[in-house]
Amino acid sequence: MSKLKSKTDKATFRYRDVTVMLDGEKAAERDALLELASAEEPPVDARLGADPAKEARKQLKALEDEMRDALVTFRIRALPTDKWNALIAKFPARDGNVLDNRKGYNIVEVTKAAVEAAAHLIEDGKTEPVEADEWPALWANLSGGDFDRFWIATYTLNEQDGWMGVDFLKKG
Repeated sequence: MSKLKSKTDKATFRYRDVTVMLDGEKAAERDALLELASAEEPPVDARLGADPAKEARKQLKALEDEMRDALVTFRIRALPTDKWNALIAKFPARDGNVLDNRKGYNIVEVTKAAVEAAAHLIEDGKTEPVEADEWPALWANLSGGDFDRFWIATYTLNEQDGWMGVDFLKKG
């Protein structure tokens, strides 16, 4: 067996974990509590009643504990270069879309296809595959900001990470 074969047999692709919170109601509630909790008001005389900021901080901690149950984490791996290039060729830039035109491909469709091809759900520290029929429900329940986390991870893994090179690892 050649030295190259022994190394390619052990090869793995870079990955990034992306976490999204799928309970928008709790997120909105948290935003309101954060505003109250960070209010800079003079200390309230305990004889007049509870300190609203202190109460909000207490509620915030409890709410954040509840919110953790709505977190979903995916491990996204880089794709082999031929597969990545096939995806960007399959989904050309949409006319008039500034982001697409800058990248040269439809970032929404390429991101979805890349994630569906290379992501696994992380449950209890272990990765497990996602069924093909589960992806549409995820995409339908993500905000633009949540989707951007997937896009940034996908772009970084497949286009940007390699730019750094490996010369820094060579012995001088």
